[in-house]
Amino acid sequence: MKKLMIMLASALALTSCTQVQQEGTGFSLTDEQISAYKEQMGTALKEKSWGFNPDSASFSLGTIPEETDEDYSNIAYASASVGLDISGREGDSVVIGSVDLQHINGRSAGTAYFSFENETPVCEYYVYNDSCYSLNSKNPFEKSGVLTAWEDTSVTRSFNEEKISAPLGDVYALSGNIIGVIDESKALYYDSSDDFRLVSSQDFAGEGLKPLDITLGEEYGAILLGEEMETEVTGEVQNDSVNPEREIPARSVELVITDASGNPTGEPIPLEVSTYSSVTYHDGKLILSRDKSLDEFTWSKGTLTKENAYSLGNYIDRLAIDDIDGDGSDEYITSDGTNIYVYSKGSTFELIWRTNMQLNSLEGNIYVADLNGDGVKEIYLTDSLGITARYILTSQGFNIDGGGLLSGGGKYIAGDFDADGMDDYMLLPEEGDCILYRAQ
Repeated sequence: MKKLMIMLASALALTSCTQVQQEGTGFSLTDEQISAYKEQMGTALKEKSWGFNPDSASFSLGTIPEETDEDYSNIAYASASVGLDISGREGDSVVIGSVDLQHINGRSAGTAYFSFENETPVCEYYVYNDSCYSLNSKNPFEKSGVLTAWEDTSVTRSFNEEKISAPLGDVYALSGNIIGVIDESKALYYDSSDDFRLVSSQDFAGEGLKPLDITLGEEYGAILLGEEMETEVTGEVQNDSVNPEREIPARSVELVITDASGNPTGEPIPLEVSTYSSVTYHDGKLILSRDKSLDEFTWSKGTLTKENAYSLGNYIDRLAIDDIDGDGSDEYITSDGTNIYVYSKGSTFELIWRTNMQLNSLEGNIYVADLNGDGVKEIYLTDSLGITARYILTSQGFNIDGGGLLSGGGKYIAGDFDADGMDDYMLLPEEGDCILYRAQ
C-alpha cells in the first residue's frame, strides 16, 4: 500500500474550536464543513449496512492517485462499483475523510476512505489488511494472494430437469454414484446410476444413537454416531465478538467404518472425544472436527490411528474440502452455524476468508460445486429461512451472487450426483418429489 499512503496527507490536528487545520498547506475545515462531510460519509456507510465509529473520523488534504500508482486500478474499481468514476481526476486535490469501519458483528473491518472535490464525493473505498476493497464487498480476504482465479459469471451451463422418487434429504456423502443421506436415526445410501435405488440402510435407533455425519471415499467410508443431549450454551469470546449461543445437539459416541457403499465392515469404534460434529474422507484419511480443531486419522488393517491434530481458531460444525480455484491445492471450508470460513493447509491452517454475520442461521451441509463450468467452484449453503446462498470467488473475496440461488420451497444442494464429471444440483422440496437438475 505504499503508493496509497503517499496519496494521503499527514495527520491533522483539531484546534480548540474543533476547526481542522493542516500546517503549511493553508488547508482548514470549519465545524459546518466537518459536519457536512461526516453526514455524507455516515449516510454512505449506513446505506451499505456498515458499522463505524464516528469519533474516529479525521480529515486531510490529498490527491487522487495517478494511473501509474500501484493501487490506482483497485481504487478505481472500488469507486466505480459504488457509481463513482475517478478517471480524468488523477492528481486532483481532494479532501480525504477516513473513519474506522466495523462489520455488523462488531469485528474491525479496517478503514474507510472518502475523497471529496468541491464538497462532493468522487472516490470511496476501504482498506483491510493492506488491500483495497469496494464498500459493496462486505467480506474481504483475511489473507490475499492464496486464491487466484475468479468466477466468470459470463459462462453458463444448461441442465435437464427430472423428478426423483427417492426420499432424499441433505446429501452428507458422495462418492462415484453412491449418495449418502441421513434420515433421523438412519444412514441411507442410494445408487444414482440405478434410478437412485436404495442400496444400504443402517438404523441405529435400537442403540439410542443417530448419525451425526457420514462420509464416503474411494476406499471406505464412515458414520459418526452420537446421542441426544441438552443444549449447551457457551459465552466464549471468538475473535473480536462474543460467540452466539452455541447449541451442541448431540454427543459423539462411536465411529462406524463402512465400505464404499455404506455397509459396515466391523464393530463400532468407541470415541474418546464427545464433541466431534463431522467426519470427512480426504486423501485416504478421516478428518473429524471437534470444537475449534480438526483431528486426522488413518484407518488400516482394522485400526483407527490418530495422526495429527490442528487448531483452526473458530468452531467447526460442518466441513467441506475441495480445490475452489483449480490450482491443485485443496481449501478447507467450515461453518459454525453463524459464519463460513475458508482455510489453506500447510504445516498449519491459515484463515484466508470468512463471512461476518451475526445470527446463528446456517443449516445443513456445505456444498462446493462448479455449476456454470468455468473451472472455479462456488460455495452453497442454506439458511433457516430456506434461502440457498451461492458464494462466488472474486478479487474482492467471496460475494453472494444475486442474493441467493433460490428462496423458499425447500433446500438446494449441489454436487456431481451422476459421476459424469459435471456438477449438478437438486431441489429438496418441503413436499413432493426431489428434482434433479442434471448438467448437460
